[in-house]
Order: sequence, then structure tokens, then C-alpha cells
Amino acid sequence: MAALSVIITAAVIKDLPDQIPMHYDFQGNVDRFGSKYELFIYPGLMVIMVIMWMLMLRYFRKKTESEDEKAAAEAKMNVKVIYISSIIMMLMELGFQISSIATAVKYAENPVQVMPKEFSSWIFAILGTAMMVMGNFMPKTKRNAIFGLRTVWSVKNDKAWLESNRFAGVSFFICGLFMVASAFLLEGMAVVNASIIILLVVTVSSVIYSYIAYKKYSD
Repeated sequence: MAALSVIITAAVIKDLPDQIPMHYDFQGNVDRFGSKYELFIYPGLMVIMVIMWMLMLRYFRKKTESEDEKAAAEAKMNVKVIYISSIIMMLMELGFQISSIATAVKYAENPVQVMPKEFSSWIFAILGTAMMVMGNFMPKTKRNAIFGLRTVWSVKNDKAWLESNRFAGVSFFICGLFMVASAFLLEGMAVVNASIIILLVVTVSSVIYSYIAYKKYSD
């Protein structure tokens, strides 16, 4: 998927104007133009993330060989969750890159300095879907140093971790569902603003709940 992102970007780059919109303000107006070659930044980040995911998987696969049966079983579950999550995340990032390219192509055809109304819908429909999938897998993770809802409280013990990630998983799923619904029901910056608000609420509430879970099982 990272390679596909590079190939698609390379295929269209020659037909784009030298300067294209690279960022929009909260009203949906272009507030920064940049070189079309900046489109290669995201594929480059995807390659880096592939390496990161591979290192994570290697770390947990080694832990599956532990003589401690509990630690080995937890590592096996984390391998499965991280593997599936990495695929979902890379699909999401590929969708983001294709959306960015589509916006640049649309600008080349009609150089208006306003975000295309469908752009935010694409982005948050993709992000919402990814969050729903991630929310489904978060409760299945075992306490680890890399993946899941990691706060200073959730990592204190297994029970606090489990309850914190259950709450965060449900919250992320609801947040993703809300984002997808917003992408279909709203348009333009209304999608962005609504999604940012619900994401902030979910994030803050999950962190607070991790403290509550820690206090509950700290004795």
C-alpha cells in the first residue's frame, strides 16, 4: 500500500501545476500553497510507518517465545491486533493520499481557493471507518508498551488496562460512527468541526476514565 501510494503520486505529479493547495483554514479557504512535490511527503511517511509496524510485530513475535505462558499468550494476541490494525491504518493513509491527489487534480481543472465540499467528507468517512475498526480491537489488547490506550494510569495493572481499553474501544467506535454519519449528512467545514469536537470529547473522556479504572483497581 505504501508502494501503491508512491506509484499513484508519481503517475499524476507531472500533470499538476507547480503550486497546489496544501492546507486549509477552519473556513475551508486555502491558507497555504506549496510545491506539488510535497505530495510525496505522505507516501514517505507511509514507508516509515511500514518499518515501524514491522518493528512492533518483530518485538511481540519474540515475546511469543517466552517461557511464561501468560506473557506468551498476551504477546500472541497483541501480534494479531497490531497486524490487523496496521493494515487498517495503511488503508486509511492510502485513502488520505488519494483524496489529497484528487483535490490537487480538481484544483488543476478549476483553480478556486476553497476546499472542495466533498474533500472533508472523504477524509472523515475514511477516518471514521478506521476508528470503528480500531475501537473494535482495542479491548482485545493486552497490557503492553506500544499499542492501546496508554496513560499513566491504564498501564498500572491488568484490570485497569482492560477496563480502560474497553471504555476507549466503545468510545472510539461511537466516534467513528458519528464521523461517518457526519460525512454523509453534513458537508465542507461542518464535517471537520463536528468530527473534531466529538474526537476531543472521546479522547478526554477516555483519559479520565483510565484514572477512574486505576483508582478502582489500585488496592
